[in-house]
Amino acid sequence: MTKLKDKIDRFYSRGKTGLSFFLTGGYPDMDEFKKIVRYIDNKKLADFIEIGIPFSDPVADGPVIQVASRKALAAGASYNKILKAVKSLKKDIDIPMVLMSYLNVLMADGLKNSLAAASDAGFSAVIIPDMPYGEHEEVEGILKRLNMGLVLLVSPATPDKRIRNIAKVSSPFLYYVSSYGVTGRGKKFNKTTLDRIRKVKSLSAKPVYCGFGITTPADAKFIASAADGEIIGSAVVDLIKEGDIKGSFKDINKFAISISKVLKDR
Repeated sequence: MTKLKDKIDRFYSRGKTGLSFFLTGGYPDMDEFKKIVRYIDNKKLADFIEIGIPFSDPVADGPVIQVASRKALAAGASYNKILKAVKSLKKDIDIPMVLMSYLNVLMADGLKNSLAAASDAGFSAVIIPDMPYGEHEEVEGILKRLNMGLVLLVSPATPDKRIRNIAKVSSPFLYYVSSYGVTGRGKKFNKTTLDRIRKVKSLSAKPVYCGFGITTPADAKFIASAADGEIIGSAVVDLIKEGDIKGSFKDINKFAISISKVLKDR
């Protein structure tokens, strides 16, 4: 976890807004997925990458990521195959990686085995969106022994006392879900969104990264006025063109530049 934590802490201490992109593992196929990871790393388009394991019942994922997950699964993607692909990149890339997986996937081969495999593949931290605080202790213990972080989520509905407790466990950052519902476009941010992010920051000693619904440079600039960092998923996945890797590179690069520019200009 050291590389990821050092980078996030460095940005936090300098007041720089961190940026992460989410990719669906194995989408559109394993070969192009690996090329996209390499491209983001080589071009330094994000500070870290969150890689989601496709799942048949993704309770937190919106339409774009659901479709990507279905296509990845249809193409043969699995937990072990995605980890194998990521591990094959480990010596060639410098960008830290965070694993996002639903609990059922991790339990299929046993938590110890699944999380040890994630560590071996090169992941620095894990997000489990359907694992509530209070049921995290076993996973937390395993990850600590592996020197990996456990990133927990809070939402607009999370009470202040619970946020404080979650923030003590979450590492190396706290994930704030910007709004109710699932990931994807159509979220409307307003002053209440910023007020809530600032409230969460006041309750957390850890950097607060915001995700869910950040799709445009205007969204990114607005959220950056309050959050320590941003995680952008559906808007990136939506740019991936099946069978057109050069087109995917072009559009991801253009989008990343537009986001980075507003984060620098804030």
